[in-house]
Amino acid sequence: MNANAYGGNMKRLIRVLLSLTIAAMIVIPLTGCGKQTEQANQLVDEVNQIATDVEPKLDNANKLLAQATEQLAQGKTEEEKASLLKAQAIIDEIMSDIRLAKDKTDQAAALDISDTYRSYLQAKGRALDEALALNQTSRDITVTLLADPAMEQPDTLNKLTDLENTSLAQAKRLQEAEDEANSIASANSDEIQ
Repeated sequence: MNANAYGGNMKRLIRVLLSLTIAAMIVIPLTGCGKQTEQANQLVDEVNQIATDVEPKLDNANKLLAQATEQLAQGKTEEEKASLLKAQAIIDEIMSDIRLAKDKTDQAAALDISDTYRSYLQAKGRALDEALALNQTSRDITVTLLADPAMEQPDTLNKLTDLENTSLAQAKRLQEAEDEANSIASANSDEIQ
């Protein structure tokens, strides 16, 4: 795989990362059932606010990673490094946000709420775990590219290919958890709004 081919794959990977991360964070509140439903819904509202706050960060990280990919293709390694370092800092912020969203989702799931709502929140929690892992893999990609910005070392492409394969598996697991949460919400639309 050459640098241009890798750049196209990286752009596709980042688009998947963006859509899945936001989807994993948006949680739907419950109506009725359980003594602590209102408290759980407040936590869910906080998770949704985190998702809203993360969206521009994801857009910015995507732009920087796309820019780095183009700089790589043009042989502008110093500019590529600067873009990668900025993207890495944003990914770190996003990971912190996802951890906070996961903690709040877990807190909500531990409250006295209906079993349906708990199952939904647990599926969302698994999706957030995968979103966190996916962001870590994205960060690992930036680290690998920073170590060899011109992609001159033979092992760099192998590492990047392995990281891309890891991210695709993580994205699949994240989507499965999202699908499970959506299925629970859909089957219980009278309770989960």
